[in-house]
Amino acid sequence: MGRRKWTAKQKMEIVLAGMTPGANISAVCREYGILQPQYYKWRESFIQGGLSALSNGPSNKEGELEKELKEA
Repeated sequence: MGRRKWTAKQKMEIVLAGMTPGANISAVCREYGILQPQYYKWRESFIQGGLSALSNGPSNKEGELEKELKEA
């Protein structure tokens, strides 16, 4: 049996399942067939991604759209 490939959406679903109040990480990992260290690695990446998205100013796309609105 080969390694399973998880999509970003699936990883997010698993991380959020573990972050719900009262969630048992062991049970969540068993349910999805992953090891706890993998869960914690995904959770850390998820949190860091959210932090970087919130700490940066507007994205390049948002900046471009605002510039177009000002020019119009």
